Amino acid sequence: MNKVEALNKQISQIQEEQLAISKSFTEIDNEENELVEIMKRNRRLFDQLKYSWHKDRELSETFDNNKNELDHYTSKISEIIYQKRVELLKKKKTLHLSEEDLMYQRRLLHMEGK
Repeated sequence: MNKVEALNKQISQIQEEQLAISKSFTEIDNEENELVEIMKRNRRLFDQLKYSWHKDRELSETFDNNKNELDHYTSKISEIIYQKRVELLKKKKTLHLSEEDLMYQRRLLHMEGK
C-alpha cells in the first residue's frame, strides 16, 4: 500500500469516527430533551400534590423534600450530560485537526507526484 492509500484509509477512519460522534450528539440532545420534559412533569406533579395537601404541613414538607431530592438528582444528570457533550466536542476537534493534517500530507504527496 502506498502512502496516499494509507492516508486515504486513515482519513476514512477519522470520518467514520466523526460520524459516530455526530450520532452521539444526537443521542445527547435526545437525553437532554427527555430530561427537561421529565423535570417539567415532575414540577407540575409536585406543585399539584402540594397544593392539594397544603393543609397537612408534614405531608407538604415531605413533598418539598422529595422535590428537592429530585432536583438534586436532576442536576447531577444534567452535569453528566454536559460532561459528555464537552468530551465529544474535544474529540470532535481533535479528529478534525487530525483529518486536516492528513489531508495536507496527502496534498503534499500529490504535488510531489508520489
